[in-house]
Amino acid sequence: LYQESEEQNGNDDFNKLADALATVKSDNNLRSVILSIYVSILSHPFPIAWIENAVKMYETDLPFKETEWGKVAVSRLEHINSYMGRLLKYILRVITERLVDFEGLASAILAATSKPKGEDKKILTYVEKLNAFKNCFEDYKKLSDKLSEELSWNEIVATISEFSPTSVSLPSKVPEGEEELKKEIANYREELVSAVKEIKDLFSRTEEECKEEIKDSASLARGLCKAIKRYDEKFREIKNDRGIADFSDLEHMTLNLLLEEKDGKYVRTKQSIEIAAKYDEIIIDEYQDTNGLQDSIFTLISRDNKNMFMVGDLKQSIYRFRGGDPTIFKKKYSLDSDEIEIIHLSQNFRSRMQ
Repeated sequence: LYQESEEQNGNDDFNKLADALATVKSDNNLRSVILSIYVSILSHPFPIAWIENAVKMYETDLPFKETEWGKVAVSRLEHINSYMGRLLKYILRVITERLVDFEGLASAILAATSKPKGEDKKILTYVEKLNAFKNCFEDYKKLSDKLSEELSWNEIVATISEFSPTSVSLPSKVPEGEEELKKEIANYREELVSAVKEIKDLFSRTEEECKEEIKDSASLARGLCKAIKRYDEKFREIKNDRGIADFSDLEHMTLNLLLEEKDGKYVRTKQSIEIAAKYDEIIIDEYQDTNGLQDSIFTLISRDNKNMFMVGDLKQSIYRFRGGDPTIFKKKYSLDSDEIEIIHLSQNFRSRMQ
């Protein structure tokens, strides 16, 4: 690859990738990235096709909000904003109710004296702070309401970058019995500050800047795809020359026996149909650690998924590092009840109360 790059005066995609990941003294980081991605895509039914499609994501003229990266950011924004809305609904209600209790008392104190002291002064300061925090949280609510509208990417960037809530500090001392609310206000403001920071991080660049970054990254993605495809070719040549196969090869060989391409589409082979007819049940344990390739094989030896029995626990997924994909199991929950039956194993037989 380096030789080919030199022949093209270093203007090819691979050279740009090497410049980004390798150093003058070593290309170990480049090698590590190529190998790690190659190993990870082997868990897909069609790994080379998968990475080629991944490269196409960078070659797009879509508005950034409609790209894969934009969709992820917008989805996260909706989740954060929904959470902010729930926090604000609760804390504003609590503060409003508390102000009703204390403002009457504050009015009585001011009517009785022009120079309140001690507990009376503490109550007046507390009411002042509660009103200030109410204004602060209402600023956050206005932001949340605005972010709930159908905004363009740049409108979201402008909205979040211009946001500046009312500044207010917590009182050092509060009336008796109000310490719990003081802590609650502090915790809720901290949560909101953290939420806004995450939104600002997600929407820190304009649409034009994001699209320019995608354009710059496209060359790196093509260079990476080229390197991985070449690695795959050479690796297969070596294994074929030696007459050896690894576990991933066995899985892909199995898939090739069960699936074939016809008229641009993948269809089940005769062997797949014959094998599926032999089994009454396909029983799979630890299903949360299944990858896409394995799940395809299970489907192809089943009767259109109608005789599959899967057992698993999403919380026990521990093999993502080698391609396990718990979202495969999770998606089963979204299927209609006439497509799948879900049995919750909620009773614990491994241990019991003594």
